[in-house]
Amino acid sequence: MPTTQRAPDPLATLRDLTSRIKDAQTQITKTRKPLQDAVAAHKIAGTATTGNLAEAAGYSRRTVERSAKSAAESGRRLPAVSEDMTSQAAIREVKRKAQAHQAAQDRLEELRTEVHAELLRLIEAQEVSPKQLAAAAPYDQNYIDAMRRDAGLPPWRVTSEHLVQMLRRDYADAAAGTPLPPAAELAETYGASLDVVGKALDRLQAEGMLTREGWRVEHAPSAGETAGREEGA
Repeated sequence: MPTTQRAPDPLATLRDLTSRIKDAQTQITKTRKPLQDAVAAHKIAGTATTGNLAEAAGYSRRTVERSAKSAAESGRRLPAVSEDMTSQAAIREVKRKAQAHQAAQDRLEELRTEVHAELLRLIEAQEVSPKQLAAAAPYDQNYIDAMRRDAGLPPWRVTSEHLVQMLRRDYADAAAGTPLPPAAELAETYGASLDVVGKALDRLQAEGMLTREGWRVEHAPSAGETAGREEGA
């Protein structure tokens, strides 16, 4: 029995990048506190001067002073500072933590650049609706709409042919009998009018993919069938 090829997910790369952005944000949080605590500990202990600590951490002098004051007033536990630690050793320690924190920030910026490029590609290709993009991306729909305007692209308009292609793709691996959401929900999800949704469903029924009985999947096309239809459209 031939196996059905799963339709490629156009949002797979975007979802992966979004997941990695969350990991990078977590890493930033994890590296920020050790840096702040080290600066505060050395400032309170007097191991290094405010200016040297600020330079090593990439902070302003005021930030160093505030960090120490906040730690002292809150009574939070800080890393122990050896009595015989030299100023040079203290600065090296702070620099190591600052470098780890900066590396995490740099990684986040790299991922944001990749996400922006992938979003722009998807927006230009119009493979998925703005709502689907927003659900998979680390940005809301307003940001995505602004990207579309900045790229000089026209407002999102879904034709019945376009919706047919998206429904073929999204239901390519659905089991027979799988119900479709109500027309109003499809319109909201894909950014289409109810008239366009109706035309797309009628087209898919005529192709044998859907049955009008509650609008259920009758036969989900394989990825090969989907590609063939789109090439011949």
